[in-house]
Amino acid sequence: MKKIILLNIILCVCLSLTAQEKQDKLNNRDGIYRHSLNGISIASFRDKGTSPLLYNGIFITTGKNYSIYKNNNLWQGEILIPIGVYIKSTKENLFLTPSGNLNLMFSYERNLHKDNPNLRHYLGGSIENSAILRFNSKLMNASFTFNNISNLNVSYAFEYDFKRKAKDKKLFGFIRYHRKEKQYFLRTKVSLPLLSVVYHPGYTHVGNATEGQLAILNDYQINGIAFAGLSTDISLVRQLQNGNQWKLSYRWSAFSTKNAIPNRLDMSNHIFFYSYIIKLK
Repeated sequence: MKKIILLNIILCVCLSLTAQEKQDKLNNRDGIYRHSLNGISIASFRDKGTSPLLYNGIFITTGKNYSIYKNNNLWQGEILIPIGVYIKSTKENLFLTPSGNLNLMFSYERNLHKDNPNLRHYLGGSIENSAILRFNSKLMNASFTFNNISNLNVSYAFEYDFKRKAKDKKLFGFIRYHRKEKQYFLRTKVSLPLLSVVYHPGYTHVGNATEGQLAILNDYQINGIAFAGLSTDISLVRQLQNGNQWKLSYRWSAFSTKNAIPNRLDMSNHIFFYSYIIKLK
């Protein structure tokens, strides 16, 4: 009898240690992660160098993100490729503007809240570059337009861990099933561009060039501007026992040069992502 009791005690201790080890593994974010980003974005833009009209568009967005968590530090590198079309309808015309973007981002953040393992506050910064190509045959010599925007950002983010506890439930009132415990964390990030460098068309109307003149990248300008926008990122992440993750994200960004440069540029994006994240090591 004493042996049976002793074996039960040993078994309970082992199970408890295993559960604690799994929980510690989930709470410990240290590692290298690869994000596969897939989503859809709704965007708008107005480039007064080519047209005073505000265009709205829809884009398919794909990309990769590599993240390194180590000792309360977070490094990230990301590439996004949105491809889609902007549309503007007037009484006389329907303007279709196919567009392709290449967005690059490198960031560093430091966790400043180390006392509570379920709550983390990050302060950091990032460098972003967006190369934007647009084509609209109705804009004559300005049919091809290229914009390049580089941002130096400061950012704040927080992460909060929570779990949905295991529970025995009844489906339709009579089918019994067991809902397993699931671990999640919520991440919210806000970024503010301290300095932006904009490479954009310098002409003020579409008929500024003579016939036969090279229109591609002709008469472009470089301007710097401070505090030209804002971006947010809200993500819900489910953590798996093997260290991998599922993530749902919503990103919003707005950028406007206002009257700081000769030809005003206004842009905004709403991006919805669904990601599977693999822990590489």
